[in-house]
Amino acid sequence: MDALPPEVLLQIVDLACCDVGQTACSLRLVSRYLCAATDPYRFRFIAVLGAKRMNRLFVALSSAPEVKRTVRHLFVSDKPAETRYGRVYVNRAAPNDVDEVRKAQELSGFRFVRSAKDVLPLVAPSIETLTCLVHNPFGQSDLLTTLLTTEFPKLTHLTLRLGDMRFPSLQRLPPDLSPSMPNLTHLHILCSWKPSCAVIVEVGSIFASSNVTSNLSHIRFSGIQFTPLCPETLQLFMTPSSSDHAPLLPAVAELIIEPVPLDRGLQQTGLMGNILDMICRIHEEGIVKGKMKFRVLSTTLLRTSGVSKQRWLMVQSGNLPVSDDWS
Repeated sequence: MDALPPEVLLQIVDLACCDVGQTACSLRLVSRYLCAATDPYRFRFIAVLGAKRMNRLFVALSSAPEVKRTVRHLFVSDKPAETRYGRVYVNRAAPNDVDEVRKAQELSGFRFVRSAKDVLPLVAPSIETLTCLVHNPFGQSDLLTTLLTTEFPKLTHLTLRLGDMRFPSLQRLPPDLSPSMPNLTHLHILCSWKPSCAVIVEVGSIFASSNVTSNLSHIRFSGIQFTPLCPETLQLFMTPSSSDHAPLLPAVAELIIEPVPLDRGLQQTGLMGNILDMICRIHEEGIVKGKMKFRVLSTTLLRTSGVSKQRWLMVQSGNLPVSDDWS
């Protein structure tokens, strides 16, 4: 293998290192020649779970030459696994224990966000797909601000799990900000606090702003709780009644909603029937007039971090298409 010409070896390595990184890591141990050949693939696929590993990633990236920081696909989560600091433990803990748990969560949240804010500018020039799962609400607004103000010239698919309802305002962004995600086409927002459809207007308009991206065509919201006001909100959001009220997301071709199960108190109100009637009406109008299409998926619980990582690995290994969440 060491006798192969560099140009031939590089072609072989490029074909071999198309998985989630195992092949590149194995080839680096074979010889110095192969180690040098696989160096550009060292950071191509990265999955990081937890604040400590995020900090280690920052150290590894900052010590590597800029030409070798070719991260194309990144999965990050602030929660590596279910721990005793979960919601059930907090609710059942004694008052003093609750205070200690909150302090630990706050420290962990800001530690993760601090490392993430250091990592994102390093990977931004080359990254194509990004999955960022935020379970801890502490520091979420700062992380979103970094996402919106850091230029990602090649990013096309973004999956973001939010742990709280606090978002950075568009007024906080520089008015002369150039599109930070000019090639972003697919956005998936996972909401953990079961918000109403109003969150679609708030978060969707932020990401679809002209100073963030102009090519956003598919948006999916998971974890939405349908309420009696949702039909009206979606109707105004997708099909403005007057010409002076432009659509909030003019470039979006399809909006996908994955709701959580209805509260028992709303199951008897006929809300779901009204929602389905509205879907049919808007879908038909979209086909006729070329407006945004609207689709509601079956009700389900929000994905866990482990399930999200497994799906990400399947996408990177080629077992699922990159746009599977929007198909």
